[in-house]
Amino acid sequence: MHLTHHRNEFLTDPLEDPESYYLTAENWAACGTLRRTLYWAHNTCLGRLLLGPFRSLWSLLRHEAARIARRDTALFKDWAVHFVGAGLVLCWVCIVCGIPFWEYLLFFVYPGLSLTLLRSFVEHQARVNVSERSIIVEAGPFFSLLYLNNNLHLVHHRIPGLP
Repeated sequence: MHLTHHRNEFLTDPLEDPESYYLTAENWAACGTLRRTLYWAHNTCLGRLLLGPFRSLWSLLRHEAARIARRDTALFKDWAVHFVGAGLVLCWVCIVCGIPFWEYLLFFVYPGLSLTLLRSFVEHQARVNVSERSIIVEAGPFFSLLYLNNNLHLVHHRIPGLP
């Protein structure tokens, strides 16, 4: 999904970009008051931090259900690899470090996903001109470290295979 997101013409396009948080005018008009409120809240900085992980999980579940419906057999290999890696991490966290599973989810996984979503909140812009949809965020030392010095997001989108 992330590689599809890197196709510049799809970036922030609500119909094509699998990572877009934007809606078409028609989709917005079709939403009820509750859904509009949730969309509006999610598109604020605080909303992205608090609601974003739930929305991401919901989106992932819908995407994987569609793969199951299409009888996509690669799904099982993808998840098997994921479960092995996640299992190793959980063994380290829970057994070696002694952190309870629920604490790991609440204090590490959830905030980590929130911070990832915060970055995309700033870096991806809904613009008509494709070249303006991904921006470079000039950040000070704290935010540079927080985002692993990924201040060159525009370059990342222009040349996704570049280390």
